[in-house]
Amino acid sequence: MVSDKYRWVICGVSKPLVQYNDANYCSNAYSCSFFSILIIVLLSLLRVIVYAVKMFFIKVDDNYVINNNLILEVDREYRHRNINKVIIDDSLKPTLIRVFDLTSLMKIQSISIVSLFVQFFYSMNEFFYMMSSISNDEIKLNILKNASVHISSYTYLVCFFKNIKSEYPRCKSFTGGGETLASNAVISAGIDCTYITHGLIEEIYPDAFPRFSSVYLYSKEEKKYLDKVVNIKSYVYTYDSITLRNTSVLIFLGPTGCNNYAILSRVVKLFKKFKYKIFIKRHPVTGCDNWQDNWIDSINIEIFDYDQVYDASAAITSLKPSFVVGSVSTSLCESLQMGVIPIDIQYSPVNKYQFQKDILIYPIDRKCVSWELEQSLINSLLLADISYNDVINLLENR
Repeated sequence: MVSDKYRWVICGVSKPLVQYNDANYCSNAYSCSFFSILIIVLLSLLRVIVYAVKMFFIKVDDNYVINNNLILEVDREYRHRNINKVIIDDSLKPTLIRVFDLTSLMKIQSISIVSLFVQFFYSMNEFFYMMSSISNDEIKLNILKNASVHISSYTYLVCFFKNIKSEYPRCKSFTGGGETLASNAVISAGIDCTYITHGLIEEIYPDAFPRFSSVYLYSKEEKKYLDKVVNIKSYVYTYDSITLRNTSVLIFLGPTGCNNYAILSRVVKLFKKFKYKIFIKRHPVTGCDNWQDNWIDSINIEIFDYDQVYDASAAITSLKPSFVVGSVSTSLCESLQMGVIPIDIQYSPVNKYQFQKDILIYPIDRKCVSWELEQSLINSLLLADISYNDVINLLENR
């Protein structure tokens, strides 16, 4: 088991550690050369010096208000939108911190030059201690690729969050980014961090998983898995239950390149035959492309992309459809939790589609009606030969 303070070093490692030796710092030889080590130290130090110099030219915004709830924005806003499912009280409005925007951080507060370089020394020690404890060369090379960036960024972030912790001792943080340097830094600074997942989770590697105070998930299957592999409090998001459904279908399109428009056209044709109204919701990240626009225009369906309906559960609550259609989508999980039948469809290439299903903890195959394999079940539903609730019960229990 990797000690908490070293986990930032293996942040983002995509495979479990084959062997970790937590005893005797000098017992293992580095797989990298002395020259490589020297380059990493110098580049990391140079970046920290640049940070120190840059602080002299950035004016701190005295009007910036920090509340006790912090949101760590890693890249896109949609990653932390689930904060509304965790913090209900509007009076507890959180402070947004763009953790990888250095200029933005420097405008929030200044950092002591001395503390920055002291932390750099600790970071270097932690980095090389961890490197000496990993026996797998592939993992070492993976870590070394961006070592100087990670060391310097982590150094600055720890100092930044330690300052916040000192000034606001009751503060806590939330992130939708998961296993990031920022998550590790805020935890190292002594601030509780809650991971609010923005999608279905994949298999995690306990050694590289930050010591979050809690994790919010989309399904009980994910909670059961996480409870088994790490000792962290976990919760499942709550959902509205849809009991009165409209004669409509809501299709959640995948990212660009992950939509099979031939199959989607057949889905639309079938449901239109039974007088269902079809709605489309675009993917929140990639938006649309020409193929998607042309397809939507060709089949004459309505786009459901209202700004206030930012996620799948909100869209389902607003529209109250009888069916939700998607490809290996979080929306399919949310749909079943809300009492709406989810239909999973393939996209091309099939091997990529299968790979995406296989890496998820949530069992898409068992919890969704398969368009490819269960056409007879879909037809029976549309012909009312089988009870809607019976299918919901089937999916929930298989």
